Amino acid sequence: MHVFEETRAFLLKHLKLGLSIYQVMNKHKCRVKEMMKNSSELSKDLFLSGQDIFNLARKLVKKMYKKHENDA
Repeated sequence: MHVFEETRAFLLKHLKLGLSIYQVMNKHKCRVKEMMKNSSELSKDLFLSGQDIFNLARKLVKKMYKKHENDA
């Protein structure tokens, strides 16, 4: 998955808060709409699928599991 670093940070922040993939996608859509409204520059990296967020969530879980496994 190739996701712009700022977008990735935004997604990770919300996944760590415990939001579902659906909720994170909705927040991302609102963020993109705000960028459009403010005439911010849009790039193709802002267009994500639910699968992109799912893949990021899966990587986050694996990372947290490994950390927990190493702490034990």
